[in-house]
Amino acid sequence: MEYLVTNHRWLAKYTAMKNTDVFLRFIYLYKLYFLRRYAAKLAYELELHSKGIQEAPGKYKSILESALTFKHPMSHFLVDVDDGFYCANYLRAWIFEAQVKRVLAQHFGENWFEKRGAGIQLQKWWSLGQKYRVEEMLRDLGYKGLDIEPLFEEITGNLK
Repeated sequence: MEYLVTNHRWLAKYTAMKNTDVFLRFIYLYKLYFLRRYAAKLAYELELHSKGIQEAPGKYKSILESALTFKHPMSHFLVDVDDGFYCANYLRAWIFEAQVKRVLAQHFGENWFEKRGAGIQLQKWWSLGQKYRVEEMLRDLGYKGLDIEPLFEEITGNLK
């Protein structure tokens, strides 16, 4: 629900915001920053765990600066590492979220947040907790698995 405020219709209904386009562009630029950062962190962490610590400071600096286009201190090469590739969990969650939002919009309309059926469906999903992997849930929603296309379309559609 973190990105519910990225819905034009929700903003129009529940806020007095006049120009939602500027706000949404900012939010999606911010989201894109985090997607790029976490993808870069994952690339770096895979490199770190496969090739070792010898060249890690330089790799950290190079990979993050390439993805984000601003300076990163080499000294953060271990400070910025999360346990168990946690950055991958974030990436998976953002991809999953975009797919779920697409399903909600397809089944309940763009103003799905007003529909009782959508609320009931969300409660059902939340009641499962972490019983199923996202790939299993996505198969039940008509996807073959994680698909980055809905997230890509969501971001590119709002950063025009």
